[in-house]
Amino acid sequence: MIEKVESLLHDVDRYVMFIKSTDDIKNRTQEVLIKIQANNPDVLILFSSKSAISICLQMKKALERQIRLDYIFEAKQEKDRLLIFIFRQAHMWFSNN
Repeated sequence: MIEKVESLLHDVDRYVMFIKSTDDIKNRTQEVLIKIQANNPDVLILFSSKSAISICLQMKKALERQIRLDYIFEAKQEKDRLLIFIFRQAHMWFSNN
């Protein structure tokens, strides 16, 4: 697991997308789909805060309709921050505990 976290941090642009309130939902959703198709990552993280949370949640809904069955979604929200984890099922990093 440490190696996976190190890889994530080393290539943060490849695995993390920062969603802004000014982002176009359709375009950003397409960017996520391209990243998944091109890189087949174990995990992709969408990070949003404050007014961008609604954009990120709309993206999640659109992505859940379009992404292959081998990816699952988990959302974690604390106060004014939202993280959406898109996991390749064979590579779950966290448990629900």
